[in-house]
Amino acid sequence: MPSAPITSDAVSYITSNWFASNFYAPEDISFTNDPIDTNSTNTVLKVNYPAGSYAPVGTKNGNGGVKGGAEFYSLPNGQTEYNTALLRYDVAFDSNFDWVKGGKLPGIFGGDISQGCSGGEKATGENCFSVRMMWREGGAGEAYAYIPTSDSLCNSKQVICNSDYGTSFSRGVIRFSTMKWSQIEIYVKLNSGSNSNGILEVWQDGSLMINQQNIQFRSNQNLGVSSMMFSTFFGGGSSSYATPVNTSTYFRNFQFSTGNTPDPVGNTAAASLQISSSSYYFLFLVVIYQFFT
Repeated sequence: MPSAPITSDAVSYITSNWFASNFYAPEDISFTNDPIDTNSTNTVLKVNYPAGSYAPVGTKNGNGGVKGGAEFYSLPNGQTEYNTALLRYDVAFDSNFDWVKGGKLPGIFGGDISQGCSGGEKATGENCFSVRMMWREGGAGEAYAYIPTSDSLCNSKQVICNSDYGTSFSRGVIRFSTMKWSQIEIYVKLNSGSNSNGILEVWQDGSLMINQQNIQFRSNQNLGVSSMMFSTFFGGGSSSYATPVNTSTYFRNFQFSTGNTPDPVGNTAAASLQISSSSYYFLFLVVIYQFFT
């Protein structure tokens, strides 16, 4: 995290320090003093959403939308992929934040970032997968994933499948509010082979809120967790999701951990990443990256 605010060209800092690439809307990213914890001397990442902006498809596909939010991928492991990941970060919403119909928050990505698994580009089990957070109307939160689906998954409680876009898990169990820091932790343990034995768990402020078992993230054993997907914008892929006002979110304390672990144990995010041998413990430490505090 930079020691002082950066109001222009924050992308250069992120590219150099966070192993990042494939930026969308770099002009809407900056580093600023913490507006929530006014006693803090640390800077935080600020993302702007200009009035009228919505999902990247609004500009990427020439639909005439206003560009807003931001997206990039952080690949601290290079081309190495793993079967387990934990992403932790704090997020806060500005005082004038209007939730509208929903929007995206950062998450975990698996596979080649050029293969899609967002914006309506489906996960086949062979190409890629993604698990992000979303806010919804009124500050409701959920986990939102591009993964292979089945009748069994789509008929499960707290699961909403969409044949054109991603799958929602436990909508409304998480709650967001404005001008308050909230810690999010996303844990994924990939399935073996083409089995439906993967795990998705999400904590908010230290409490386990989402615990989804029996997930298939992949059908190809060679497909693994590759990157942190920093992705935030209003949408939804239509202007009905657009923010009516200029507004912002803030992020801090990102930590992205990856490894090849056994099934999770215990009832906390840290316990879920316990390992069974000293040799693996060394590997695990190598692939923990704390981007900023």
